[in-house]
Amino acid sequence: MLVGYPPFFHETAYGIYEKILRGVIHWPHTMDRLSKELIKAFLHPDRTKRLGNMIGGPQDVLDHPWFRGVDWDALECCKIKVTFFLHYDLVRLTDEQQAPIIPHTTSLDDTRHFLHLPLPSLEDMPGLVMEESPPPIHQRFEPTIFQFLEF
Repeated sequence: MLVGYPPFFHETAYGIYEKILRGVIHWPHTMDRLSKELIKAFLHPDRTKRLGNMIGGPQDVLDHPWFRGVDWDALECCKIKVTFFLHYDLVRLTDEQQAPIIPHTTSLDDTRHFLHLPLPSLEDMPGLVMEESPPPIHQRFEPTIFQFLEF
């Protein structure tokens, strides 16, 4: 979810299952070390060593270095101020809840305030199988393959 796609992606459920069994994750080049460590810890094949499932339980997740700086008590009490919020006419916020920048949108699918980034390269997209072009016709038909051994 950090990069916009799951760690194991395929068009079919069986393909996803095979990738999970292989356990190979294709990381984007821009992903930092702590994010990789967090995801690897959640996906550990041995469930007794999986993050959040050990002796410390969910506290192990909260104590992971990736979450350093998160005030969990303030989050639980909803005391963390919103830093950015898409404002629709349906939502009314108090002055205390107001974000410093509130973009005005015309509809729920108005994306003009989002960055328009280029698509990632094909090598960075998981689950893509590069199709090979078919061989030329003279290489596809090899007459020596079709020998009639019965005659």
